[in-house]
Amino acid sequence: MRTSLDMGLQQYLLDNLDRVNSRYIGIVAMQPQTGRLITMVGFDKQNPAHDPCVCADYPAASLFKIVTAAAAVEKKGYTAGTNLKFNGYKHTLYKRQLTDTTNRYTISTTLEDAFAQSINPVFGKIGALYIDPAALKAVGDALGFNREMNFDLPWPVSHLEIDDDTYHRAEIASGFNRETTLSPLHGAVIVATMINGGKPVEPTLVDQIVDDRGNSIYRARLTFCPRRSPPERPPSSNG
Repeated sequence: MRTSLDMGLQQYLLDNLDRVNSRYIGIVAMQPQTGRLITMVGFDKQNPAHDPCVCADYPAASLFKIVTAAAAVEKKGYTAGTNLKFNGYKHTLYKRQLTDTTNRYTISTTLEDAFAQSINPVFGKIGALYIDPAALKAVGDALGFNREMNFDLPWPVSHLEIDDDTYHRAEIASGFNRETTLSPLHGAVIVATMINGGKPVEPTLVDQIVDDRGNSIYRARLTFCPRRSPPERPPSSNG
């Protein structure tokens, strides 16, 4: 079996993990255009047999801002230069920050800068005030939440759920919660999707399998993640 891993990089990371101060470590790097994994290194202090790289129990945190930004671009026509405003500190998320009130303390920024600086109230307002929750969830699902994705190893499903509570939507959109969860592998897929022009690529670890005579019996191929089909509508009463 031949894998896509860069064994030099893999060994370097294994040799330099902070095993003393870390509870979990998950490091994943992949080629966005091909889905080939270059490195996948995991560490669990209490359970060495457990691989955090493919565990979907970790908070998505600010990685979810990628989903929110994508939804703002796709559903609302935002651009990198779209002007946005917020009050208060950048990394807090109080209910009083989720209004369209403008005063002398209001700060103006762009979507690009808000993303680069991970400004919670900006993304909270996008989720609470400007984007329909169904639209945000649809983009999240398109980027791999709430569905199984093909991989060479077992890979649990990442979780995303959005309700009608305004503050809850703000928490979800800014990543300011522990309920939206994913794996480091899924995080790499989301980042690679943005680099790859919005096309999610299924990750691969095994490049090729050959038999004892050197004949290839399996070779990985580039596969884009299929879009989820919309749910079927029930038949009308008119038949």
